[in-house]
Amino acid sequence: SRHIPALLSELTSLFRMLEAPVFQPFLETEKWVTAKKRKELPFEVLVRAGGCEAVTCNLFDLKGNGYAHELPEGSWQALPSLIKSHGVYWRDGTDPQRSEDVS
Repeated sequence: SRHIPALLSELTSLFRMLEAPVFQPFLETEKWVTAKKRKELPFEVLVRAGGCEAVTCNLFDLKGNGYAHELPEGSWQALPSLIKSHGVYWRDGTDPQRSEDVS
């Protein structure tokens, strides 16, 4: 878990590179997957870095990943997110299946 902040930093850079040319066009159409199904379909990446053999992360929800790994308050909120992940149990009790709001 000590590698998580560095990994999320690298993933944030990747997210920023892909957001406009890949993610936004993908999320703006239902050509491949419906809006409802997108909430069930994580856009997973496998990351290997430093002493971390491998970790998968939903690249559409780095904020949720930071929260799940208990990054300090303030740092996980700054991470990008397009869709709220399933499996992240938010303290505010929001249900990721019912809300896209990740603010």
